[in-house]
Amino acid sequence: MMENQSVTNDSLNPTSSEIIWLYPYRPAEFDKINLIVSSAILIFLCITGTIANMVLLVILPRQRFAYASSSSITCILLTNLALADLFNCTIAAPLTVIMLVADFYIEPHLCLIFKSVSKVSTGMNCFVLTLLSIERYLCIVKPRESLVIAKIGKRQKIYTILLSLVWFITIGLECGMLMQLAQPVWTYVCFTIKLDPKVDLGLSSPLFGIGAGWLTFLTFLAIVTAIVTSIGARCRLSRMIKYDQNSPNHRRIMHANKKINKAFGFIVAFYLLTYLPLYATQILGSILRQPLLDAMLISLTINTFNAAADPLIYISFNGSFRQKIYKFLSL
Repeated sequence: MMENQSVTNDSLNPTSSEIIWLYPYRPAEFDKINLIVSSAILIFLCITGTIANMVLLVILPRQRFAYASSSSITCILLTNLALADLFNCTIAAPLTVIMLVADFYIEPHLCLIFKSVSKVSTGMNCFVLTLLSIERYLCIVKPRESLVIAKIGKRQKIYTILLSLVWFITIGLECGMLMQLAQPVWTYVCFTIKLDPKVDLGLSSPLFGIGAGWLTFLTFLAIVTAIVTSIGARCRLSRMIKYDQNSPNHRRIMHANKKINKAFGFIVAFYLLTYLPLYATQILGSILRQPLLDAMLISLTINTFNAAADPLIYISFNGSFRQKIYKFLSL
């Protein structure tokens, strides 16, 4: 009995030699140059994203109006987007860099926490961008209704409830998964898709699979919404141009058509380039049954790039917001 107990305790506390055997794909055994370059890129994106998202969180509340308007809805959505991106830039990505360059054993639970923070950030990022696509589509298809304060106020309440609900579900799933994995899971490999065959996280925590499915749903919801709304907006503007060629607003409509097509085209491309590599990596990893560290590093870098680029894109496209930044800095 005592012998079995000692074996169990030893299995939960591996020695350094056992760790090397269980972690045959540690970052230290990969090309140092790739790790250094990836870490440098991640550090740059973390600094840039942290500063840009903090600027949004400081300036955006000052832009909110006392009454409901399209601008106030945009401020609410962008505030949530900046908050989600800030989590990734200040917690998940920096600690990922530390784990990349550190040549020592990483506690599996810390690794799971970092990944959970990144999943929460990615999920909220996708959902906020979904609501932004819907809001822009409504402003194009129903421009008159977008000026009615009562309808804007109702839409603002719906968005606020949905955002709160998704925040609660996403964080709740990750916290529940971490609580279910309270027992030592030291065979979990941080930087690989492949898990040690002795441990099945799906069996250890059913919420692990549910959380992954929830994140996948939010991601593809954002992609599908962006594509559908872009096509719908394009068709709507095309009909307006066709039937209003002699209208004095024809030039304004043409300008809006060009601007909206660029904006939605950029959003769709941004979704595809940002999130699809994550799932392509997971699919390849499950088929090849190999840890694809290089692909994972690329995916992590793309995800962090997304978090850093969101506020920069908004700042670059919004001239009035840049003026507010200059005014705030001159105080």
